[in-house]
Amino acid sequence: MPLAASHAPLEALTRRMFTRIITALARTLKSQDLDVVQVAALYLVDERGSMRIGDVAAAVDRTLTSVSRPIDDLVQRGLLQRMEDANDRRARVLTLSAKGRRFLAQAGSDRVRTMLEATASIPGNAAEILGEALSRARTSFSEKE
Repeated sequence: MPLAASHAPLEALTRRMFTRIITALARTLKSQDLDVVQVAALYLVDERGSMRIGDVAAAVDRTLTSVSRPIDDLVQRGLLQRMEDANDRRARVLTLSAKGRRFLAQAGSDRVRTMLEATASIPGNAAEILGEALSRARTSFSEKE
């Protein structure tokens, strides 16, 4: 379904932002020797606090076997930790390590800088209006969780 004409400026802005964000992500993946599933796992575990590997696999629509090795690599690098599941001592869960938190903090700073650069050419106070709208949307989203 085509966008309404009134949405064209928003689509152009988000396209510009997405182009810069995905390009920056590609550079990060290369420089850190990570793949998309690994970065997704880091963000998922960060957001949820802890996860089983099977839950990570389901979230990224991959088989358990296909995510096990990339997750093992993150554990070996010290970005994730395996811990005993408090609810089921036979199971293990993944948690974000201090090193993983630092990695995501740096990635977050880089992402915000990239978004600010992408929006720097927006005329007038449109960037400010967009920021306020995103802030309201975030508050609304948080209230629904």
